[in-house]
Amino acid sequence: MFSKFFGLKDNPFKLAFDAASLFMGRHHEEAMAHLHYAIAEGEGFTVITGERGVGKSTVCRAFVESLAGGVAVAFLSSPLASPRELLRRMNRQFGIPAAAETPHELIDALNAFLMRQRVAGRKVAVFIDDAQTLAPEVLEQVRLISNLETTRDKLIQIILIGEPELLRLLDSHELRQMGQRVSVCYDIGPLTADETTAYIQHRLSICSAGPPVRFDPEAVRHIFRYARGNPRRINITCSSILMAAF
Repeated sequence: MFSKFFGLKDNPFKLAFDAASLFMGRHHEEAMAHLHYAIAEGEGFTVITGERGVGKSTVCRAFVESLAGGVAVAFLSSPLASPRELLRRMNRQFGIPAAAETPHELIDALNAFLMRQRVAGRKVAVFIDDAQTLAPEVLEQVRLISNLETTRDKLIQIILIGEPELLRLLDSHELRQMGQRVSVCYDIGPLTADETTAYIQHRLSICSAGPPVRFDPEAVRHIFRYARGNPRRINITCSSILMAAF
C-alpha cells in the first residue's frame, strides 16, 4: 500500500527470504564462514543457533544458494513429527524414488543414494531448521543418519539450525552421544547500532525506484533500542513506521 507512495518497487521490509535483499552483519558473515568450513571438512554435526528472528535460516538459505553443483542439499523445516516423516521428506528433497515406506526401507534408499553421490564425487548435506522442536525419537533418527559412512568418510553432513535451547538439548544426558559429535557450532548475535543503520538503508536502497527514502538518525536509534538489533523485529517496526507515515 505504501510502496508506490514512497517510490518503492516492493516492500523493503517483508519477512520472506529474498536473496536479493540479503544483508550480512558481522555475525552473519562469521556463521557463513563456519558453514563453508563445515562443508569443506565434512566431520560431525554443525549447529547454528540464535534467537528467533536473528537471521539463522536466512544465512543458511543464502549459503545453500551459494553452493556449486558439487553438493546435493535438502533443507527441512518443522514440523517433522516422526522418524519416518523425517526420512520421507529428506528422500523427497533429494529426489529419491518414493517406493520405500518403512524407516528401514527409507534408510536403505537413502544410503544407496549417498553411495551414488560419493562415487560421483558429490557431497551431500541436510539442513534441519527449528531443530529445537524435534522430538527425542526424531533427533535419535538424525543421529543414526549421521552414522552412514564409508570406512574413511561420512556420507552425509547434517546442519542443525535452532534457538539457543537446542544447545541445552544437545548437552542433556539423553542426547549426549549426539552432542559429543558436534564439531562446528556458532551462535548468531544481533546487529550492532551501526549495522542496524546500514541494514535499514540497504533494504530501502534495494527496493527504491529512485533516490531512496531515508530514516532520520534519531528514528533509527529508537528502532535499534526497540528491536535490539533483531532483523525480524527491525523489519516489522520499519514496515509499521512506513505505514504510519503513509
